[in-house]
Amino acid sequence: PLHWAGSTLYIFASCYGGKPWRSEGSDLFSLTSPQSVAYDNQEGYNGGRWIEATFKDSDGKLYGWYHREPRGVCGEERSLTAPQIGAAVSTDDGMHWRDLGIVLKAPADSLYCETANRYFAGGNGDFSVILDRNKQHFYFLIGTYNKDKAEQGVSIARMPYTDRDTPVGKVVKWYKGDWSEPGVGGRSSPIFPAAASWHEPEGDA
Repeated sequence: PLHWAGSTLYIFASCYGGKPWRSEGSDLFSLTSPQSVAYDNQEGYNGGRWIEATFKDSDGKLYGWYHREPRGVCGEERSLTAPQIGAAVSTDDGMHWRDLGIVLKAPADSLYCETANRYFAGGNGDFSVILDRNKQHFYFLIGTYNKDKAEQGVSIARMPYTDRDTPVGKVVKWYKGDWSEPGVGGRSSPIFPAAASWHEPEGDA
């Protein structure tokens, strides 16, 4: 993700140590060396937080959403995770973030710890966030890795723009033709379904 603040371009990359790094410059070809950004609740936090979408508001606040990978979801003997999506806000263009909490999470019974996948046993993650033209809703396009193939693929959720500072419990998922399921723990109907199960050796999601 990237954004402009005046004549400065800020860009985030999330490669090292499960946390985002920020570069800045006058354009893409004159960026500074990346600097590690900080969250307000870093100590003792379980899992990485990679910022995958940002939105610069007219009041100067930068809203960000991160992909979190908690450890130990299938026990310590398997290095599998189940991603979640959280929200954060910054007043210095993303050098420091206040964590606003988890807004999207898969149902508790949707993990598949016998998966052939080497990374995910389930979860909601790997996403983009888009604000509609009328500034009514943020739309989340999310990867869903449910044990049930019918709920695997690219799913969609949304949150009112007015709830951007208090987002927990405000996101709803699209399920069976309606915005009917909660963001945390709710089910989803993919708008682009998986062709072959994520959890098979030849998965095609």
